[in-house]
Amino acid sequence: MRTVDLRSPAGACHLLVGLVVTVTACHLSACSEVKTGASSSGRGVKGQTSSQITETHLRNPRPLTSTGVNRQACFNAEEQQIIWLAAENDLHRFRLHIMQSDGRNPSPLTRPGFHCQGFDLNPRTGDVICSALAESPPQQNQAEVTAPSPTRVLNWLFDPASDLFVLQIPPLATKTGADTLAAAMSARWAHHQEYAGEPAVSWDGNRVLYITYSSASGALYVSDHDGESPERLLQWPGYLGGARFSPDGKQIVFHAVPRNGNPGLALYLCNHDGSDVRALTDTGHNDFAPAWHPSQEFIIFSSDRDEGDFELNTIRTDGSRRERVTFSPGLDAFPAFSRSGRQILWTSQRLTRQPWQTNIWRAVWIP
Repeated sequence: MRTVDLRSPAGACHLLVGLVVTVTACHLSACSEVKTGASSSGRGVKGQTSSQITETHLRNPRPLTSTGVNRQACFNAEEQQIIWLAAENDLHRFRLHIMQSDGRNPSPLTRPGFHCQGFDLNPRTGDVICSALAESPPQQNQAEVTAPSPTRVLNWLFDPASDLFVLQIPPLATKTGADTLAAAMSARWAHHQEYAGEPAVSWDGNRVLYITYSSASGALYVSDHDGESPERLLQWPGYLGGARFSPDGKQIVFHAVPRNGNPGLALYLCNHDGSDVRALTDTGHNDFAPAWHPSQEFIIFSSDRDEGDFELNTIRTDGSRRERVTFSPGLDAFPAFSRSGRQILWTSQRLTRQPWQTNIWRAVWIP
């Protein structure tokens, strides 16, 4: 097992696909109230009392899960169902699940032993593009990564056996669950010798972004929606990931180890063909898991720049008007808007009673 420091370029911090989060010291057993469109919970900002804090962009926030480790959720195109990852018996084994948009009828989509590390939903076909290990993850080739903050440990896998799969979701998936989907899994289609993961489908459903990582060197690829005609867009001196097409398909946002040697993770933008790479953020902190708002007016992401606590932030594509969105203890990350832009999902530790627990939250987005 390798131990990697995030502050070095080789410390490839992947928090979007294979992340398992354990907050060991910053977890609070009691949460103070934060004002939102409804009530929520959170820790105060330095110099402010909880009554002065308002999550102005979130109305009626509520948890959709209540137990275990949950992360990375997205709406389907009709905004009627939600797909997300939930841990099985340990923090390295996740299965895809599906539920109604209000949290009802949760059901597993993938069979036990098929360990999904990240996914995205094709809005055109309804298929899921999934990075996964088809068998139990081996004890070797794992990376244990310690974040700069001593209060939390971030662990994930960069296993070379990880590859990309297409999963076809049947219409009755919420009723029949795993048995139906198990027979609908296609063969792997990336076929890289190194770790391949973090798939992200374009808004029109025609293209898929994904990354590879090996020996402290990363690459960003694009392919057709079925894995045909892969093309390398970027080669990176360290880890890069979390890539997402803009709604119009002309730009790509991603997080990466800064090319200038600075610590942490920075956000970058480039054109759809990998040209004109420019830094969107580079503060020495960890900015990761970017997602576009459908209006394309801003990008939402998670950052530990405020008090070392991962919170949701927004920023304009020219790097201006950075605004903090969430104010709660522990992790707030993996944001995803509905296609209408009126709702948001994210992973949060608010209201949890165990230091390792994370839940999927949903709220109405207020511009």
